[in-house]
Amino acid sequence: MTEARLAATRASEAAPGFIAPRRQLLALCANAGDMAGARKYLLQIKGLEPGFSLDRYLNDPEYPNLTLRKAGLIEPLRKFDLGA
Repeated sequence: MTEARLAATRASEAAPGFIAPRRQLLALCANAGDMAGARKYLLQIKGLEPGFSLDRYLNDPEYPNLTLRKAGLIEPLRKFDLGA
């Protein structure tokens, strides 16, 4: 997961307006136990994506995070209060 996190970080830095790597980083940080990092990306997504919410990210089957959902990577986010 470290490599995935590094790749997503590079992508988010290279394309500041691109939301997809931040969606990945939100899940990857939570899986690594880095809840401060997860909160950082949660807030970035909120700033970039109108109508975004953690509830939607976790529960909306139409939200574009199917690969993360199928891999079980979003599950750790259910356990934590990210204050958002």
